[in-house]
Amino acid sequence: MKNAANHNDLLWLTEMLSCYGSQPHRWPTGCHARVQTILDGDRRAQPILKEHQDLDALLTTLPQPSCQHLHKTILQRLPSSRPTHRSSRVAPVLSSRLSYASLLAAAILFGVFFGSFSSEAQRLTQEYIAEDSDSDLATFVAFID
Repeated sequence: MKNAANHNDLLWLTEMLSCYGSQPHRWPTGCHARVQTILDGDRRAQPILKEHQDLDALLTTLPQPSCQHLHKTILQRLPSSRPTHRSSRVAPVLSSRLSYASLLAAAILFGVFFGSFSSEAQRLTQEYIAEDSDSDLATFVAFID
């Protein structure tokens, strides 16, 4: 063996083993070849693997922690007054169904108003074009129609 792996490879190996453990079946699929290359290429990598194997062995002997106390503590710290429904979090204007209906009606009226304004503007444009048939605007509108 030689010291072929660089410092970054050893750091990566240490982080990977710290995250996933020393058992290869826990490692991400693409890591196996890189781990093997580092282990084969640098004698400093073997003690890192051995340390993580010892740590995994120790962790398997410990009892599983109970999360019941943590769960109970979280539930106790939740605020006691929670909103009953979603609309209480939005602005007061939007909090009732009547307000939504009013907004919808206003949007429809807004669209009708500007739709009729648009057709009036189109009529005025056509009158202007009829007066000045040599203009570039007349050519452009004729091309579009």
